[in-house]
Amino acid sequence: MKKQNFLLLLLLILTLVGCKKPVVEEEEEFKPEKIEAEHSFIVDDFSSYIKLSTNLFLEEEEIVPKHSITAFMHIVKGVNREITYYQYDWVTVDGTFDTYYKRDFSEPSRFIAQQFLPFVKVSGNEIDTISGLIKYKSKLDDVLEERVVKYKEEILKFNQSDFTNNSNHDEILNFNVYKFDFEDNDYHFKFAINFEIEAEPIHIDMQSWIKTKDDEVYPLMGLYNYATYSENYLSVSDEIVSGIVDIEEIYVKLVYIYKGNTKVITNIFNINDLVPLEEE
Repeated sequence: MKKQNFLLLLLLILTLVGCKKPVVEEEEEFKPEKIEAEHSFIVDDFSSYIKLSTNLFLEEEEIVPKHSITAFMHIVKGVNREITYYQYDWVTVDGTFDTYYKRDFSEPSRFIAQQFLPFVKVSGNEIDTISGLIKYKSKLDDVLEERVVKYKEEILKFNQSDFTNNSNHDEILNFNVYKFDFEDNDYHFKFAINFEIEAEPIHIDMQSWIKTKDDEVYPLMGLYNYATYSENYLSVSDEIVSGIVDIEEIYVKLVYIYKGNTKVITNIFNINDLVPLEEE
């Protein structure tokens, strides 16, 4: 009996050992690397640009600018187009770094518009640089290719001395600001860029500011890495500024690269001269 008990015990031990659950290694937490990129010109099969918006908020009797970043990404050529990863890094004027990324998608998409900074106060009250990195794949000439696009944009800073020879157009393009009146006492603006050239590559960075009757200057809307084959731009949604300030003028600085040359256009729009788009 003792021998039988010993054999049963041994068999039970071996069985338990055999039933031991395998050790599953935990997946390491994903940590995106800081984007290392330069200012780029244009990508033939991919369009990506950034819209930087600013609104004003009254907090403890102080006017506080809060910023929003929206990224637009679009695979413009090929079939089986799919964005597989994107990441945006931004650094404030006092050196504070932050990042946003996405690598899991519920369904394939060739176009994405993502607001990932929804009007928040940033350190130093101003953003200095924004960098983008996007991975995507598409089939061109029956070959499925995976590609990576990355770029860095320095946010244009306000300098009164830049606004001397002002105009809203040249032989390449023109730009305008439109104002819409609603019953909410806020300011509603739209921005437009129209080209005099057709289907030619051009890279645009644009920044606007408001100047109040108290001579305070705040950022309004910025458009960066708008690299296009002369496709006109019109704001998708209104740029809204709180009515807690009295706006007197809107300053716009536009920098474009065309045929290897860099050109700067500046203009000052008086708030009383602005009209809705359909009344132009």
